[in-house]
Amino acid sequence: LRAQLRMQTRRRDLRPGLRVFAAPTLVVSGAADLLCPPSFHAEITNGMRNARMVTQDGGHLLPMERPTVFGALVRSWRADLD
Repeated sequence: LRAQLRMQTRRRDLRPGLRVFAAPTLVVSGAADLLCPPSFHAEITNGMRNARMVTQDGGHLLPMERPTVFGALVRSWRADLD
């Protein structure tokens, strides 16, 4: 945990470069995520050309907290790409 926290202090802000990323992207946010709240994910989504954001009930570890819901969401998004 200490190593991860140290790494975060040296992390570069990559948000300005998101606009050039054109691949379809699903941004999933947990409504109760205190570390990266939905407003953070909305900023990322708005910075991308081809992104869609979905907010689900849950916290920071949504794929582990609600794996069935998360899996269905990703499968549905993937099917829409085809």
